[in-house]
Amino acid sequence: MDIIVCVKHVPETAEADIKINPEGKTVEQSGLVFDINEWDDYALEEAVQIKEKQGGTVGKRSRQRDTTYGSKV
Repeated sequence: MDIIVCVKHVPETAEADIKINPEGKTVEQSGLVFDINEWDDYALEEAVQIKEKQGGTVGKRSRQRDTTYGSKV
């Protein structure tokens, strides 16, 4: 079975100083650390567990980059 999990990279804001860019429309991204959304991380883990039981591949799809985990069966 081939599984694709759609994920979103979000800034880790727990300890970051959030600033608005000079145009006033978006958050200043320089210095922010981005990671997979926590709920998407759970979905990715579940997909890997299904792959381990049934074989196949797991792919991660996002606007930043795509990755495939495991080998095709």
